[in-house]
Amino acid sequence: MGYYTYYTLHIKEASRADVENIWVYANDECPDFPHIFGKEVPKSNMIDSESPYQWSGFLDDMVKISEAFPHVLFVLHGEGDSPEDLWNAYFQNGKYQMCRA
Repeated sequence: MGYYTYYTLHIKEASRADVENIWVYANDECPDFPHIFGKEVPKSNMIDSESPYQWSGFLDDMVKISEAFPHVLFVLHGEGDSPEDLWNAYFQNGKYQMCRA
């Protein structure tokens, strides 16, 4: 049994066209992405995972996505199995910063 986390992705300062392009790219390049956030382009810039998921490669995937869309700030929020496992990760232009609660 693995460790599960609920994810929320906030795509900041992105146009509707950006979100659509990000979604196509992420679904093509990051195999876990559609399982977590779905294949359909979201109607909003803030998307919750439908259920908890094991996404051990989230850092690599989000860095890759942020490199492809360097003008966009991505904020990934995670709430793990453990009540004290709360964090935000900020991604932009291939760089990231983790902030744990």
